[in-house]
Amino acid sequence: MTQELTPKIELHRVGWPPRHRPVSRWSISRWQITLATLFVICCGVTAPSWSQEARTWTNASGKFSVEATIKELKRDSVVLILADGTERTVALDQLSEADRRYAADYRKTMLAENAAKKKAAAESKQRGEDLKDELQSILDSFNQREEQLKQSGTDAAQIRNARQPLVQETSQQLLKLVEAVPQSEVARDVYIWVVRNGAQGTEAATAIEALVQHFADSPEILPFIGLIARDLAMLEKLQSKAKDKAVKGVATFMLARQLSSADNPALEERVLKLLNEVISKYADVSDSARRPLGPQAERLLFAVENLSIGKVAPDIIGSDLDGVAFKLSDYRGKVVVLDFWGDW
Repeated sequence: MTQELTPKIELHRVGWPPRHRPVSRWSISRWQITLATLFVICCGVTAPSWSQEARTWTNASGKFSVEATIKELKRDSVVLILADGTERTVALDQLSEADRRYAADYRKTMLAENAAKKKAAAESKQRGEDLKDELQSILDSFNQREEQLKQSGTDAAQIRNARQPLVQETSQQLLKLVEAVPQSEVARDVYIWVVRNGAQGTEAATAIEALVQHFADSPEILPFIGLIARDLAMLEKLQSKAKDKAVKGVATFMLARQLSSADNPALEERVLKLLNEVISKYADVSDSARRPLGPQAERLLFAVENLSIGKVAPDIIGSDLDGVAFKLSDYRGKVVVLDFWGDW
């Protein structure tokens, strides 16, 4: 009995910050808190995911109830997330009296929490402003010592080797300087300096994690997404948190590329979804080398769909040594070895 075989693909691998005009602590806090409060009142109150708890919601007649958590509390309605993940918007006047009281208390609590967060962020920003002179002093010291190394007369390799301990020492000073104000602009500039100057070990890991945690929406993070991508968990966190179009697009493409390189068929569906998202939403976004993501995602999509291990090989048309035309599909059911080579 002859069994027809479909040609399969088998792949083998061979082996520093500008100075800003000072702003008073009071002016920042007063206006930011006022604007934040007005925004929340007008647009609704959204709770952080960690504060959501499922409860039973009942309508005014008491004849209908549902288990759900609050997603958003608006002026006249509440958006609920049901147990199956679907959303339902319910007018407040259709809820039971107990639920309306709960919603009112919830609104007061979240208004207070949001105002407190804005106040803390404003105070953190002001404390960061107060650190700028000290930051500049540390950087001036680094620049001076680096210049001394360059003028020492040693070769480039020796200078690089001698510079690394200086980078590590300066990175430790800078990270300690901003550890109490991790969300400030000064802290962001510190994290970028640490990564850009090639810090290693704990210092580099701390800076990258802080950039992802606090500045996922900052365009300044774009040149470092390649470094972040070395840690898949960190890259997934960035892709999930980012809302800036450029950061979101590059992180999504990098995540798809990282997952596709694992050659794991179980990840294929997720990779395809990520690549199609890049093509539909971020095709015009460019990576750090100014290359548009759209064509890159399309090429990778073709490779995943057609050139992955276990896929049916795309048909190839050519001529043999005698000039006779042939197609790869002519050899279906036979063992075929393809030898791709080039000469430049």
